Amino acid sequence: MDDLREDEAFELFRTCSNADRWGAADQKGTLNFISAESRRTALQTVRTGECVSLGADVRTAAIAEPGTPGFEHDMLYSWSPITCGDRIAFKVHGGAVTHIDALGHEFLDGMAYNGRASADILSRAGLEFADVHALGGGIVTRGVLLDLEEQVPQVWPQGRALPRHLDECAEREGIDVRSGDALIVHLGTQFHAPAGGSGVHPGLGAACLPWLHAKQISAYLGDCIEYLPSGYDRLPFPLHQIGIAAMGLVLVDNCRLDELVGHCRESRQYDFLLVIGPLRLKGATGSPVNPLCIL
Repeated sequence: MDDLREDEAFELFRTCSNADRWGAADQKGTLNFISAESRRTALQTVRTGECVSLGADVRTAAIAEPGTPGFEHDMLYSWSPITCGDRIAFKVHGGAVTHIDALGHEFLDGMAYNGRASADILSRAGLEFADVHALGGGIVTRGVLLDLEEQVPQVWPQGRALPRHLDECAEREGIDVRSGDALIVHLGTQFHAPAGGSGVHPGLGAACLPWLHAKQISAYLGDCIEYLPSGYDRLPFPLHQIGIAAMGLVLVDNCRLDELVGHCRESRQYDFLLVIGPLRLKGATGSPVNPLCIL
C-alpha cells in the first residue's frame, strides 16, 4: 500500500489524537514525552563534542516562494563610532526560514490542538492558546537521523516516505527509536529534483502519522516535511493538520542537513544531542530557530 485513502487519513485525527492526554490546559504537546531522564540519556550520546547547525542560511532574496523574502533587514543606525543597530522582520512560515511551528498554527475542520476550537484561540493580537511562547522552555533531547537517501533509495523517484521505509532505515542504522526522541529524516531534497519534474514535493506520507504517534516522537525535523500534494481534498496538509492539531507534534520546517548527514555517514553514528531554543514570542504562531546537534 502506497499510502492511506482519504477517509483513512481523516480518521487519524481521532485515532492519533493526544487531546487531554496531558490535561486540558496543556500547550506543549509531544514535548511532554521528553523527561529529565531522557535528557540525561541524550547527553550520553555526545561522543566528539562537535556541533552542527541544521539552520538554513536566511537571505532577503526569495527562496522557496516567489515574492516571499526570508526577512526584511534595515539598518537603524550605523553612524556611531562605537556601535550600530538594525531591525529584522521575519515571515516565519513558508519555505525561506528554518522555523518551529506553534501548536496553535494548524487546524482541521475548525479544531486546534487539545480539543480547542480555532475560533476560541485566535484574536487580532495573535494566538491566545498554544502559541510558540508555550514552547519557550526549549527542546533538549536525543536526535535520531534516518538517512533515507542512503539507506532506502527506493523512496526515489516517487518521493513519498512510508512507515516501512522508516523501519528499514532504523534497522540498517542499528537505531532503536525511543519515546521522546526527535526524528530527523533525510531524503536528499537539497540535491534531488521533485519527483518526475511534476511539482511533487517529497516527504512523509500520511501513513507515517500512526508510526510517529506510536513511537512517541517528541519533534519532527527534516530536509523534507510532508509529501505534497497530498491528494486529499479535505486534508491538504495531513502531517501539519493531524500532526499538530490532533497529536500536538512539534514540527521544525526547512532544515539543512548536508553537514549532519556527512558526519553521521562517516562515523556510522546516527544519534546525538539535539538542542532547539524558540524565541519567547507571546501570541506568535512560530519562531525562527537554529537547531543544534552535538555529536
